[in-house]
Amino acid sequence: MDESASGDRSVLRGLLALERDRAMASSLVASLQAGERRFVDLTEEERKSLEGAPLVELVMQTSFGFRYSDPAKMVALAKTARVLADHLSVKRYGRRIVADFRARAWAELGNAYRVGDNFDAAGAALRCAVACARSGTGSPKLAAYILHRWSVYLRASRVLPESAEIFKLIIPYFWQAGDRESLVSALIGLGLVYEEESEPEQAVVVLLQALRLLIPDPGSPRLLLLSGMHSLALNLASAGEFLSAWAILQKTRRLYRRSGKLNQYRLCWLEGKIAAGLGRTGLAEAKLNTARLAFRRINLNFMSALASARGACCSG
Repeated sequence: MDESASGDRSVLRGLLALERDRAMASSLVASLQAGERRFVDLTEEERKSLEGAPLVELVMQTSFGFRYSDPAKMVALAKTARVLADHLSVKRYGRRIVADFRARAWAELGNAYRVGDNFDAAGAALRCAVACARSGTGSPKLAAYILHRWSVYLRASRVLPESAEIFKLIIPYFWQAGDRESLVSALIGLGLVYEEESEPEQAVVVLLQALRLLIPDPGSPRLLLLSGMHSLALNLASAGEFLSAWAILQKTRRLYRRSGKLNQYRLCWLEGKIAAGLGRTGLAEAKLNTARLAFRRINLNFMSALASARGACCSG
């Protein structure tokens, strides 16, 4: 038998098993995600229906949901997903599909480490994701997913030209694939790269492109809309347009409610940055000092240092 044909059949069988498992678990997963059920309250039969790939996906999604509220919990759940992915049945799904799941789990763990300011661990995890993907199905969707996580990591690590290059590579892919959420997220990411390269005017152009895809749709993800509006206000402030930035912040303030403590701290930091630009020194110092202490409390040392540096500028 041709080795390639045998491999293709194995992938098809694995995909069929994956879709069957997802279909069986779909209503239970939806209930858990909506908060209608808790995992600890599930019956033995219900837990069995979640075993395998659906459980890995559920834990990864739950981990990602803590990105703005509890970075430590995000990391802990991502570690759990990685272990679960390592124990997926090769007999049921096939070697290459299991490799795809392991790659995705490593990428999610790398992203969680990045959110928690552990850049060394983030880079190591993302390299593991790439290594696993090489043994997988060769899915373009998975490649774009890992590249997206990698570009965000490079931006956070201040490797800006390489980050921008990857964002520019994956944006057309997301457009052609009709993946609006990933497209908007990548555009916002590119805008942030421009902001950090001290090119806020270019950032504003890209961010407006992202927001045009979000604002007309009432069903747009709330946190993604908040990310775009926050980044727009930030870049307008960096461009010296402090009054416009402040106006956007006031219109967007409702989005920060129930958006997680990390977004609350970012709001406080941005208010301080804009207040400093408007010459409201007392308010700026108070907001930036509050943000600095808050970031330090959750071990986000870079953001704490950034707030301290801005505070020093205000007092100087």
